[in-house]
Amino acid sequence: MKNIVEQEDRLFCIGLVSDRIATVRFTRRGKRIRIIGAGYWKKGKEIYEEKN
Repeated sequence: MKNIVEQEDRLFCIGLVSDRIATVRFTRRGKRIRIIGAGYWKKGKEIYEEKN
C-alpha cells in the first residue's frame, strides 16, 4: 500500500495579510481541505513579490 502522502497533490496559496506575505500549504482529501502548514516564509515572500 502506498503512503497517502505520495498520492496527494500539495498546493499552496500566497497572499498579503496585515502588511506581510503569508503562505498556506494544503491538500484536498475528498471534499475536505487539509491545511499542512501556514506562516510567513521568506520563499513565499519572494514568489509573491516576483509575481506582483
